Amino acid sequence: MSEAGEETKTFDKKDIERILGQPKITFVLGGPASGKGTQCEKLVEEFGYTHISTGDLMRSEMKKGTKEGEQIAKIVGEGGLVPFELTVQVLINALIETPSANYLIDGFPRALDQALHFETVCCEAQSVLYFNVPEDICIERCLERAKTSGRTDDNQATIQRRYQNYVD
Repeated sequence: MSEAGEETKTFDKKDIERILGQPKITFVLGGPASGKGTQCEKLVEEFGYTHISTGDLMRSEMKKGTKEGEQIAKIVGEGGLVPFELTVQVLINALIETPSANYLIDGFPRALDQALHFETVCCEAQSVLYFNVPEDICIERCLERAKTSGRTDDNQATIQRRYQNYVD
């Protein structure tokens, strides 16, 4: 990842294949607070996967104060979706920083075009783990998490926009 004031490093598909080989990628999907992170922690513990949370990556990039982080902060603060090209690049950098044979990519993709872009510029996903949790439960869990998380996006209005973005 980049330091404050720098731009995110880019890699092409050949660089990625040389560095990572052919890792097994599992996309982990579900609404906000549907249990993706909790279940990923259990899979890491039980089976040794490497867990990468796209939400955590975006928050980390924002804290670094990079150009990309500032752009991400504005979009996330409004409850929007970060452009998939930027999300994929930040995700690729995280994969390269933590080489593994098996990844759980939590919260990605949000749409088919994101998955297709990821597979075009990085590598193919082998499976998808999907958590189908009703909206009222997701919102209730987000509001409970907000009491201790310190996350700026854990508030009623933003949570509802995030859930609607997820549904869309």
